[in-house]
Amino acid sequence: MQIVIGTTPDRADWLTGCVASIARPHIVVSNYGYELGKIRWVMEHTNIDRFLFLQDSVIVKSEKFWELLDEYDGSVSINQDPAHYGSYLGVYERKVLEQIDLPVMESKRDAVTHEVQWAKTYVKAAGEVPVMFPRLRDGEQFEVYQGRMNMVIENDYIRKYKGTWSHTQL
Repeated sequence: MQIVIGTTPDRADWLTGCVASIARPHIVVSNYGYELGKIRWVMEHTNIDRFLFLQDSVIVKSEKFWELLDEYDGSVSINQDPAHYGSYLGVYERKVLEQIDLPVMESKRDAVTHEVQWAKTYVKAAGEVPVMFPRLRDGEQFEVYQGRMNMVIENDYIRKYKGTWSHTQL
């Protein structure tokens, strides 16, 4: 399984923190297509069959994360908030992605909307998708990181900084 980190060209500081926490081979996809644009890039420019997609706002806190992830085959959702593949985090399979549309995101609102709608389409095409951390959920922890206020979701294995956690922010 390959690791794919999604970023944009103006987020070098975010990428540095994420990459520093991953002591495994990985590729970085940097474009302005939001998460689905990065997943589309993987489909169009590689032959990777199965990959873990992480945003640059994820920090892997423990090497045990990889051991736990290695216990799964096929597609895996890291969390389920607001639905499977919350923040688009998880393991995707080419054979499933080839069966569904990868819509073009025109705005952050599109990306947030598809975080639930598109993820449901993916899960339906994949069949049953396990959730690695079902209790990794949005909460009440907030922190300024990289110059912005973030909702922080974390457990013993990963930390995710969320800059958008409500439709009222769009």
